[in-house]
Amino acid sequence: MKVAWFRLNSTARMILKREGAVSFAYSLSGFELRFTSVGLVSQSEWLGGLRAGLMAVGDGPARNLVFDCRAAADSRTADELREIVERIAKQRTALTDRCAVLVATEVCFGAARMMGVFLEPLGFEVLVTMNEAEADGFLHGLTPAGPSGVSPIATAGS
Repeated sequence: MKVAWFRLNSTARMILKREGAVSFAYSLSGFELRFTSVGLVSQSEWLGGLRAGLMAVGDGPARNLVFDCRAAADSRTADELREIVERIAKQRTALTDRCAVLVATEVCFGAARMMGVFLEPLGFEVLVTMNEAEADGFLHGLTPAGPSGVSPIATAGS
């Protein structure tokens, strides 16, 4: 696995590469810390990238947390999700109370909701959606998260 760092203006990025393909990345932009998962990503890659992204926030302004898992080819187990949430808890002050998780399938939606349930005791309001515009509105305080158990697939046509 190769690790590459990029700094573009106010955006910092770390990209983990496996055999030339991006598998996990974070980016800091404005008031957002975004993690993107592509393909199959191991738990150790998730935790390493998560730690690096949270540390990159440093003493800067608190950031909204975004997980973009629309291109992920795997799903985390409940124990793996708890481990991810424990890592987030260690850097909680670097984050606002809003977290959006972007998914592409109902299976990923279920796992993302489980992570949301684990994040809620830390004071997060979590939105799981398939719609980037909906996530942006939520992160900027324009729309509430809504009912936590409603699948975005079931409501996509409305």
